Formats: sequence, structure tokens, C-alpha cells
Amino acid sequence: MAKGKKFSQVRRNNPRRGFPGVLCFCETGKENKCEREAKDILQHYMTKEERHIETTSVDVSSQSSDKKLSLDEEIDMLKNAPKDNVSSLKVYDTGCRGTVFLMSTRKNSQLVDAIQSRAPKPTRVKTSDGKRSKPDDEDDSDENDCHESKKIKLSKNDQESEGSEWDPVLTVASIFQGIKDNDIHAPSSRFVTRMIPIQVTCHAAMDEIVPNMRELLAKFFMPHGISSAKSIELKKKMPSFRISYKRRCCDNLKTNDMIESVARIIEELTDEYFESISIARENAENKQNLFTVNLSDPDYTILIEVCRTLVGMSVVKNAAAFNNFNLIVTKEKM
Repeated sequence: MAKGKKFSQVRRNNPRRGFPGVLCFCETGKENKCEREAKDILQHYMTKEERHIETTSVDVSSQSSDKKLSLDEEIDMLKNAPKDNVSSLKVYDTGCRGTVFLMSTRKNSQLVDAIQSRAPKPTRVKTSDGKRSKPDDEDDSDENDCHESKKIKLSKNDQESEGSEWDPVLTVASIFQGIKDNDIHAPSSRFVTRMIPIQVTCHAAMDEIVPNMRELLAKFFMPHGISSAKSIELKKKMPSFRISYKRRCCDNLKTNDMIESVARIIEELTDEYFESISIARENAENKQNLFTVNLSDPDYTILIEVCRTLVGMSVVKNAAAFNNFNLIVTKEKM
């Protein structure tokens, strides 16, 4: 009973789903070391990104005022750069061994208007000793994850600390670029084997996956196809994509159902685009598409990672360059 209560308590302390993060993999039993190492790596590159943004903004302001910073002022600016990026990354217990999910809880870090499904609270049950058992947390209960319920938009006020919008795809891309450039100042990856960027998270239930996936594709996927459709030079060669779906400790989400749902969303968003420009796409003999399917070497990959009751989704350009997001393999190739 003690072990069960401890596990339940850990799950209740999980951050609310909806925020972006990074899904890390390691050997079974090395999760704590993987967490510390992953935070060190993310701290290095996230701080580097913020310093670059601050330096750029200072350069722009100095140019506008015709005033240049001295060397001492630039050094002070770098020393005072934010160093608490990792404090906003909270561990979400996925319930799958060999995985560590670091989720951002910074205010305004949401990339899309995530939709969360709330199941009704489970009723208390009388036990043999006459006491009423305490129900599990309504958001993290395995029994309630697949129940249909009222969808609500996740408020950004639920996030814990101040910050700005953070795209983990860009951070992970910087990490792999650092490996390729042999960045000697970056922390090494001894325990972390893979790092997968996640742009939005939700419950492992189709009634919540579909609306969140729709929001994600509308922001990070469809604009690329629309841009190509508007370009005369690229009309004959539309961008390609594939769907990468992997699940762990979850049997209720079938592969075919997931792929068909994503394909249906892309069809609907494509129809909406052509309707917006007053073209009846469905009446055409050959329905015009904004994307083509390429399973071997696509331009964009739609990632869907399922870990028990947590679903993480993202859109990554040229995912093949990341060697299946494997840090060790990328380093060996260099």
C-alpha cells in the first residue's frame, strides 16, 4: 500500500499537461542521473539562446541611439543573463522506465492554446474499516484519462514563473548543432541517449489529442504548405511529410486510428485553406494537396510520443538530420 500511495503522490505532483518540454531517454535505473545531465545540457543551450537574443536587442537599441556599449558593459550584461532556466523545467513522471520528461512551466511558454479534458471527480468509496478512501487526482487518474468530458482551454495563469515563449525544437536543434560543431563548453551526454522536443502535451485520449493536434498543425505545419502553394516556383514540388508515432505502456491508442486522425486533420485544414481563397477543392477531378507523403526522407515529421497517459506532439523540419534524436550516435558520426 505504501508503494502505491507513493506512486500516486508523485503523479499528483506532476505539472499540468499542455506545456512544451523535452523527452529524454536513458538506461533503466539511470533516470535520476539522466535528469541532472539533461538539465545541465538544456541550461547551457537555453542560456546561450537568451544571451544571443539580449545581445541582438542591445545591438539594435545601441544602433538606434548611436551609442556603443563598452567591453565592460558587455561583460556585465553576459554575467547578469538569466541563469534559472532549468528551475522552470519540472519533471513529469511518465510512468515509463528509462524516460525523463522535462516540462516547461514558465509563464507564456505555451506554443499553442492547449485544450485539456477534465473528467468528473471519482466518488469516495467506503472501505471495510468504515473510512472513505481518498480518490486520485482527477487530471492524472488512469481510469478517467479516456472519459469524454467538457474541453477547456488551459489558462496561461496556471504556469508557475515568468518567461517567454519557448520552442524546444529550436533548443534541441542547437544541441545537435553543438555536437556537430564540437562545442567544448557544452556538457557531455553520458547518461542521456536521446532528446526529443515536444511542443504540446495532453492526455492519452483521442477527444483531447485531436483538438490539440489541430492547433499544433495549424501553427507549425500548414503555413509551410500554404507558402509553397503561393509560390509559382514551388508549385510542382510541394513539401513532404511523414507521421512518426510511438507508444509506451499504452494499449488504448491504436496506430492506424492515430495516423488516420492526423491525416483527416490535414485534409480538413487544407479544405479550409482552399475555401478561404474561394476554390472548391472537393469539386476538382484531382484534389490539390498542400503536402505530399514521403516515408523515407520527408521535409517535415509530425512526432507523436505516447508514454502511458501522457501524449507529446511536435513538428520537426528535416528530422533525419538528428539521427533519430540520438546524441550518442550523432557524436560518434562526428
